[in-house]
Amino acid sequence: MGHHEHEKAYNEVENAPHEAKLSHELIAGAASFAAMRAYDAHLKSKGEPANHALAKELIAGFAGAAVDHFVETKGVTRQV
Repeated sequence: MGHHEHEKAYNEVENAPHEAKLSHELIAGAASFAAMRAYDAHLKSKGEPANHALAKELIAGFAGAAVDHFVETKGVTRQV
């Protein structure tokens, strides 16, 4: 591949439209939920009370899905 082909391939990737994928949002939400659940288990093992555990886990899951949606639709500005 010559320089022109590399430049064309680079431009195709860099200029591709940002699209949110439901599967990515579900995975991000599930990962966030699991992280919050693990943190609550950690607190419980140390003897500290975990207040409103399920509510916090759900909020963490929704926040993770929202962040994923934002990144996929708006993109991330890179600073080099």
